[in-house]
Amino acid sequence: MLRKLIAVTLCAFAVHTASAQLVKVSVGMRGEGVATLTGTEIAPSSYVQWGGGGGLFAGIKIGKVIGLQVDGLYHYHLADYPLDIPEFSSVSTRHQYIDIPVCLQLWCSRGFAFEVGYQQSIALSGIMTLAGEAGPQTVDDTGILDYGSLVAGMIINMGRVVFLNLRYTKALENSYVMSLEPSRNMTVSVGLGFRLFNSRQSVFKK
Repeated sequence: MLRKLIAVTLCAFAVHTASAQLVKVSVGMRGEGVATLTGTEIAPSSYVQWGGGGGLFAGIKIGKVIGLQVDGLYHYHLADYPLDIPEFSSVSTRHQYIDIPVCLQLWCSRGFAFEVGYQQSIALSGIMTLAGEAGPQTVDDTGILDYGSLVAGMIINMGRVVFLNLRYTKALENSYVMSLEPSRNMTVSVGLGFRLFNSRQSVFKK
């Protein structure tokens, strides 16, 4: 999937740069809140996992329409699940990931763009805290997996430096095994980004 995305991106750049006059490079940082629907057989008390995170990004925009952005992000996801067993009444989970989305951007104007791409999620750690009469017990959650996702979203510029980013991801493979049946994450995130470095250069002049 990642190879196909890279091939499509390179083809789009090759076609577009024939008339492009300006290349813009941006580097910055971003933070976001994330809601995750896991699809597990036991639903969280709040129906979704809540979390957040942030990290760094680098982007390039060729001409006025085509752009490409790569992020390196840390994310955590928290949830509480009710249990109906004698020893324990509930379980809390905390999952941590490094997410690397690669997105092709289509700028409709200076202030608005659609994006689509691929995200690789690398599982860092998972912790389960079981609540019961004997007190809380913490164990490793070995059910979290590395997985890839389809990404779709939009970018809204709030000036030259600050932008709002809305994203939806859908796992293309199993992402979590809570007990028996594997599930696939879907996430919705709202992020705020800051372009700390901008560079513009005219190239490909006729």
